[in-house]
Amino acid sequence: MRIGTWNLEGRWTPRHLTFLGDLGCDVLLLTEVASVVRPPGFRRHLTGDVMSRGRAWAGVLSRSPLLAAPDPHAASALSTVDGICFCSSVLPWRASGEEPPWSRGDVGDRVDRVLSCLGPRLTHPLVWGGDFNHALEGPERAGSRSGRASILGFLDDPVGLGPHPRLGGVADRSAGRDPRHFDGGSTRPAGVLGVLGRDVGDTPGRVVDVRKTSGCGG
Repeated sequence: MRIGTWNLEGRWTPRHLTFLGDLGCDVLLLTEVASVVRPPGFRRHLTGDVMSRGRAWAGVLSRSPLLAAPDPHAASALSTVDGICFCSSVLPWRASGEEPPWSRGDVGDRVDRVLSCLGPRLTHPLVWGGDFNHALEGPERAGSRSGRASILGFLDDPVGLGPHPRLGGVADRSAGRDPRHFDGGSTRPAGVLGVLGRDVGDTPGRVVDVRKTSGCGG
């Protein structure tokens, strides 16, 4: 299964359509998705809330039938594809403020609030991606150290059940790629196949090949 994630920044042109089509992804976890984004052959589920007119916070797009679920948080879209839980999220950043859909407190507090909404709604096997607005290693420029620690802890145990097999995960923009996304023995990553969108936007994304094995169940 090939999975891609990209912050579209509300943009959608014929070049975007061609670029995404050429990637050959089975599932796309997109953020800042314009309402006009409807790649042929894909089913889609977008967040009900919008970050601005005609721009959803996040979306899950799949070539296979998808079962859309209610949004676990206003900035996260949730769907099941082939028995796998897919979640596309935008997480708070340093300058995101305290207006809805975010909560009061510093960025770490706001991240914790989002994760507390996601955890009860996610199931195994799980792929979680999107725009985390935090670096998972190295200097932290967009988020906070406390927010990063919360994200990394959540990646280790997103639904509070301890160690578990999972299909994998991908993260775009400042999130980079963390090996925790691919551990557990249920994934054989081909590695990040490329950085998306440098010729059609300023925000990079990620593409990864993963393989579901019997260890995932479902």
